[in-house]
Amino acid sequence: MQLLAMVAFCGCVGCNSKPVLVPASGTIFQPDGTPIPSAGIMFWPLDNPAAFKRRYDSLPFGLVNDKGHFDMCLKAAESGIPAGRYRVTISLFDNDAKLPKIYEDWKHSPWEVTIPAKGQTDIVLRM
Repeated sequence: MQLLAMVAFCGCVGCNSKPVLVPASGTIFQPDGTPIPSAGIMFWPLDNPAAFKRRYDSLPFGLVNDKGHFDMCLKAAESGIPAGRYRVTISLFDNDAKLPKIYEDWKHSPWEVTIPAKGQTDIVLRM
């Protein structure tokens, strides 16, 4: 009976359940207000990063299109990311483009976002 209760409890609270992913998207702008095109973006968890890595085995990432828009995902086949606080970094695909190194360094990037439990689709990042 005790084993049956444990199995029922795990089924209700989601033991080994899929992680809850919420939408996260937005736009990145240069100092002059023009969008930053063609880049990769990473979200680095700020709340217990070691536990995040153990649980998800991946960091949230996205591709920035030519209009500066990005959609985040945890894995290539799954859109959305876990809710939480993140530091944001960016890597430009155009080798001729100049980007202050601080935006590529997860320890020093000034960009931080908090993704609420319902997600956020209007993130705005400005240099």
